[in-house]
Amino acid sequence: MHTDISKLEFGVAAAFIIPVVAYAIGRAWNSAVGGSFPKLNRVWATFCLLMPIVALGMMVRAGFETVRSVWIESPLVATTAYFFIGIVAPLGLIYLVLHLWRPRR
Repeated sequence: MHTDISKLEFGVAAAFIIPVVAYAIGRAWNSAVGGSFPKLNRVWATFCLLMPIVALGMMVRAGFETVRSVWIESPLVATTAYFFIGIVAPLGLIYLVLHLWRPRR
């Protein structure tokens, strides 16, 4: 049995592309209305940076059978992909959030 991973690929791509588009729209809106609120900008950036982590978590919870069947078909490739998508990317996003909120000296 061959697993169709196109839905999984679309979900992962959407988890990272939608927050980028939302952040760009928010920045454009902020520039259009002329507001300069540094704390609000950081809150918006934090929300957009954490959105992929929440989306990936929801996707794994809802589509666990697809994730499992992909792993059964090719464990090495799936483990490598899951490692980068599920561990490295969220850790990088969390680091960016922490860096964003670090006090400036």
